Amino acid sequence: MADLAARIEVEKLTAALGVTGDELMFLTASSPDEIRSLTGAVRTAIAERNAGRVQRVAGLTGMVPTSIASKVAQHAFGPRLSARVAAVIEPADAAKLAGHLPAPFLAQVAARLDPERVEGLIRGLPDQLLVDVGRQILADGEHAALGRLVAVVSTEVATRVVENATADELLRVALYADDPAQLEAVIDELSDERLQGVLTAAEQLDPDARGLLESRVSPATRDRLTERL
Repeated sequence: MADLAARIEVEKLTAALGVTGDELMFLTASSPDEIRSLTGAVRTAIAERNAGRVQRVAGLTGMVPTSIASKVAQHAFGPRLSARVAAVIEPADAAKLAGHLPAPFLAQVAARLDPERVEGLIRGLPDQLLVDVGRQILADGEHAALGRLVAVVSTEVATRVVENATADELLRVALYADDPAQLEAVIDELSDERLQGVLTAAEQLDPDARGLLESRVSPATRDRLTERL
């Protein structure tokens, strides 16, 4: 089970660094907690790197109409810089800008955000926009990003994001979710039939997947998984 947990944490680190492939899989020899700590340090370092320049860029976005700023974000900044700008501008201004951006681009930005740093912004966005972005992230297969996003949106939004997800997608969201309490709340909204599908997907994914899933939920939910299903 530790091997699967370590692989998941390495994938989260890979996403934070913006690299692809198996370049960091050698880190699976470390414990999941050690990898998680490294990922947190990396996210902090990225957020603080060239902070002054990012602040100046963010200041420029407030000097032009939102319609123009949205085009600059898409065609000049790109998702990564836009994510950094979103973390330093006023949440109200960021929310206004988000309303002028298409969901596919916002999903790319969200995949590069550290939601804990922009929780105020995320909570200020319309639920339907969050659902649309979350579904796009799911469609893009960005499970690590969705796992972070689910931790800072309401249970209603999180549940709507995954309401049409496949059993395999539900499993991956559960395994990558950063907040066990929110994971628990979403599981509570799932029918026994859907949970059975998740357990079947777990058995097909990895011998340790079911055990890892059960380790992340409360005893009551674990009983539901092991006794009723």
